[in-house]
Amino acid sequence: IPEEVLYTNLRNAYNYEAKPYDIKPLIGVFDDPANQRQGPVNLDLVERGNTFISGIAGSGKSTLISTMLYSIVTNHSPQEVNIFIIERCE
Repeated sequence: IPEEVLYTNLRNAYNYEAKPYDIKPLIGVFDDPANQRQGPVNLDLVERGNTFISGIAGSGKSTLISTMLYSIVTNHSPQEVNIFIIERCE
């Protein structure tokens, strides 16, 4: 897996096509070297519901959230999805 994975390349590589009202944003790629395979990683927001993302500074939270949002808004209409983001500031 390259150090930087671009969403459009990932989408094309795995022929990702979203289904209406099936909110499963494409968020990355997994690597299973023991079995010599790689594949797409999706987050099933319909089945799993709300999502909480946390981590230390520099761990990739912002990149993950940006990727999720980009995948959702480019593949679903406003009638399909409502997004609410809450950030805790100290």
